[in-house]
Amino acid sequence: MQNSKRKSVRAVLYVHGDGLRVVDDETKGLIVDQTIEKVSFCAPDRNYERGFSYICRDGTTRRWMCHGFMAVRESVGRTKKLILFFRAAADR
Repeated sequence: MQNSKRKSVRAVLYVHGDGLRVVDDETKGLIVDQTIEKVSFCAPDRNYERGFSYICRDGTTRRWMCHGFMAVRESVGRTKKLILFFRAAADR
């Protein structure tokens, strides 16, 4: 597995019924626009209560990608609800 040396970006995660969108907090540029059907797995981080990640297939390149997130505010409850949302959507 390759080690990615990408700089972490402060972003906002928007979740809606059909998918999710990640927007850069500073530039308001779109980072990820993902339909929920492309998400195959979502899980909380076992070491950090505020962390979670999901695996999806990119729509244009068809590559599998893993996106990891770390909440900066007290949003542990929201993180758990988000994981439940992904699991429910995957069951559809």
